[in-house]
Amino acid sequence: METLLDFVQQPYFQPTAIEREKKIISQEIKMYADDPSWQLYAGILANLYPKHPLAKDIAGTLASIQQITATDLLECYQAFYHPSRMTLMVAGAVNPNEVLDWVVANQARKTFPRAEKIFRANLTAQRIQGPTIENRVIVLPTQRVKAAFGIKGTDKVDTISQTGLKYSLALELASSIYFGELSDNYQWLYQRGLIDDSFSFEIQVDRGFHYLIMTGETESVAEYFANLEQMLSQTTSSLISANQFEMAKRDLLGGEIAALDSLSSILNQDQGLLFGQATIFDQIKIIKELDLITVTHVWQRFLQTASFSKFEIDPRGENQ
Repeated sequence: METLLDFVQQPYFQPTAIEREKKIISQEIKMYADDPSWQLYAGILANLYPKHPLAKDIAGTLASIQQITATDLLECYQAFYHPSRMTLMVAGAVNPNEVLDWVVANQARKTFPRAEKIFRANLTAQRIQGPTIENRVIVLPTQRVKAAFGIKGTDKVDTISQTGLKYSLALELASSIYFGELSDNYQWLYQRGLIDDSFSFEIQVDRGFHYLIMTGETESVAEYFANLEQMLSQTTSSLISANQFEMAKRDLLGGEIAALDSLSSILNQDQGLLFGQATIFDQIKIIKELDLITVTHVWQRFLQTASFSKFEIDPRGENQ
């Protein structure tokens, strides 16, 4: 732990190392540009948030990477790697009090400048909740069509307290009930060859934005999208049975409990500064407390106020 903490608190930005890292990142940018799965995910995000930073590749561009200097890196480090803005997570057979005493002693041996106030860009509601791009197609040399259906939530979600985490878990539970592998919708689409094992969904709830994205490969993209839209429309009026709810809830809870066998999973599921710094133990508690009425309300409200978008990668260019 001492090596880790000392490592992140001793910046080392040598020109030769920076130039070497630029080459590595440039290669990664080129690699992701040729990765259809990454392009699918990035493409649907750009559709949902065309005027938001989410529409831009987090790695930057080949040109922007070359513009970074040691001064830029040091300025960024001093702003964001200050102890007051860092979190140390420790999991394992350790004594919490001993770890805390060690951290205090380690930090007492060091001096740090005063943390400067960070002025964040004002991402207006128009940029976040503005119009989506309804449909877009790009051509890449893939074996089959890759399709993504995105749903952008427009409700304001509290990400400061655990209320937002409850909202996120309720969305995940409802999505599993309606589109998980054991759902009627999934089985119907699978049996007709409209989806395969590549079909999946992802929910993201963060500061100022939240969305649900469903991705997969298909032989008939028009039929795939049409059926997803129809199924989503039907979920706003169809009732979730108590049996469906309990099965999905146990499945979600089982996944969280299984993650407790992995120290890395415990650390990776820490929410950082979101949701009151909730941990995996908070998630388990919230899942246990979720009820059918809450999950149904969250799902229906999410869809009733959401914006929708479709994005596809067509190897033939027939759907452009």
